[in-house]
Amino acid sequence: MQISLHATEEKIIQAYLRVCYRQGFEKITLEKLAKESKVSLASVRYHFSDPSNTLEDATLMYVLVRGYSYIQKFMEPEKKRPGYRALYTYINANFAWAQAHLEESRFILYYFYLLGTPNRNRIAKLPYLQKARERIEEMFYIDVGRGLLKPIDNVKDFIVDLHNMLAGSMIISFIENTKGAHDKHRKRVLATLPYGA
Repeated sequence: MQISLHATEEKIIQAYLRVCYRQGFEKITLEKLAKESKVSLASVRYHFSDPSNTLEDATLMYVLVRGYSYIQKFMEPEKKRPGYRALYTYINANFAWAQAHLEESRFILYYFYLLGTPNRNRIAKLPYLQKARERIEEMFYIDVGRGLLKPIDNVKDFIVDLHNMLAGSMIISFIENTKGAHDKHRKRVLATLPYGA
């Protein structure tokens, strides 16, 4: 998974993430982005004026690529450990990424939150949801194939429910914003996995 960005586009996206994190998504203006990214207002408009390449969609892809890379790097050494559980490790990797990259993870969680808004039809068609669920399903079948998870009747529903719980738990842990909230919600998600005793 890769994304090709001009250096100026990357500066604008990083500024967008910082401003969103500090001030909220609703308070973003092109002027604030230009100031934060230290590029001209005309440059911001030039790079993100095409409806097929909106700043939100470009930022989403940027964050997804970086998140995917982080999660892959997190999981790689774990695969070599005895008792490796793919789905368990994948969930831990997601929570670790969220903690390590607060600006990016909050952007993704905001995107997930938008699925509950009137924009949800457009948002649900973006590739993020399907890709995330495919990765969860892949981890599920790795563990089933290794005899670590019990097969279940409706895998698709399980995957959707687990993905929703994962995103929802991250959102709640950020909202709570207390010491231990992140770990508490991570453990709740892990406890739902159908691993045998």
